[in-house]
Amino acid sequence: MSGKTPKRVGEVELKVADLPSELKTKIAELFKLNGAKRAGRPNLLQIIQDRGHDPFKIVLEVVFLHFIEKFSLEKVAERVQNKYGVETTKMTVSNLISTLDKAGLLSQILDYAQAKVERKIRLWWLDEQGRYRSDVDYIDSWLERHRHTLKQKVIQTHLRNLEEIVNELKKLPHEWNEDDIARFLNMKYEYYKKAIQERAQANHKGFYGKLTEKELDDRARENTRKYLVTMRRFLMWVGRSDLAVKFGHSEWKREYALIDYISLEEWQKIEASELFTPEEILLLKLHITLGCREGHKERSGLSGLRWSKINWKTNRIDVYESKVKGGLIWQGCSLALFWPDLPEQLKNAKRKNDSDFIVDSLLGFSSLNQVVEWYSSMNERLTKVLGRHYRMHFNRKTHAIWLIEADVALEVIAGKPSQAFFGVGWEDVQVLLQHYGTFTEQKVRRELAKVQQTVQARLTSAA
Repeated sequence: MSGKTPKRVGEVELKVADLPSELKTKIAELFKLNGAKRAGRPNLLQIIQDRGHDPFKIVLEVVFLHFIEKFSLEKVAERVQNKYGVETTKMTVSNLISTLDKAGLLSQILDYAQAKVERKIRLWWLDEQGRYRSDVDYIDSWLERHRHTLKQKVIQTHLRNLEEIVNELKKLPHEWNEDDIARFLNMKYEYYKKAIQERAQANHKGFYGKLTEKELDDRARENTRKYLVTMRRFLMWVGRSDLAVKFGHSEWKREYALIDYISLEEWQKIEASELFTPEEILLLKLHITLGCREGHKERSGLSGLRWSKINWKTNRIDVYESKVKGGLIWQGCSLALFWPDLPEQLKNAKRKNDSDFIVDSLLGFSSLNQVVEWYSSMNERLTKVLGRHYRMHFNRKTHAIWLIEADVALEVIAGKPSQAFFGVGWEDVQVLLQHYGTFTEQKVRRELAKVQQTVQARLTSAA
């Protein structure tokens, strides 16, 4: 990508750069911008002028944003700070507007802004009800159509991708051609490939450093494909399916060559290894049983499991996941899912301290940092035993694959653990299909075989 950052769609664009000279003269006198002796701390416009920016243009922009675009003072201050690199607060902006008003200049500047200032089309924004909107009619209709069918996070991702594409191509979706799309995808691919290779070289002992060139390339393609998904969505929406079908997913889709789960046979190998203590084997069982995340940055997932959240009568536990919708509790997850004696093993386990956190008490830890360091140690030892790269997060996929192999319905595996007492909590079966395509395809074939053995067999015999 080029070093120069493109303008963001929606940024206020001043059609007339200069205020009338008489207004500029009055503003200069009011804020002492004409070389007059200054007293005390410099005001905002003096700082702006000292930094080499046009203070009159900024006055016009502040008034336009606040009174016409209805930006809050805080948002105006944030915009000025980000755009011009001048530290600003909403109080500073408020004082600027108040000073202009007391001098009788605000109404004149506002009249000029209403008559002369034009903004660019806003590709998207949030309205007062918190709904995504657009000045482009077909994008706005797409937002309205998917307001209740797609999650806010998904819509936001597509809008941010679209913003980047439009800013790079300088064209809206109805204007794209085949060369535009190919150029953008190739540009993103080269960008990601270079970034991933640099990351691998910088830490050759880390996760990326241990991947093959093919696996690194797959990740660059997968990152690029996110933009293709957005492009295809909007091309189809504006009736340009003929162009959308020319760019299929398969060319950019990552091939999951990395084995990132533990097979049932491999588990026996891990359990018999002398590299793990009995407490660590118990915690591995617990992690695979719950399919939760690890909780690296805060007490959630595995690191946040508490003894006090276990119901010993039902052998279930409540699990807090901080990454799900800002924080969600999976209630009543089964502890006897894969190992029926796991609850009893937990109950009889020797605790090294009286911490309510299960990991801490079994391993004698007193902080989250120690837990995270233990994760790193476990990654190394699991890799050694299995003979291939492995990390604790893969236990989550192991949970899902063992359920798939047990012929559990895909919707149940992808859904909320609080509804089925197990699962990975994505709530979207499409994510499961994307991550575990080979296994889910095998499951679909097994389901088809059941139909053939029951309904088809009976229909054939009846005939």
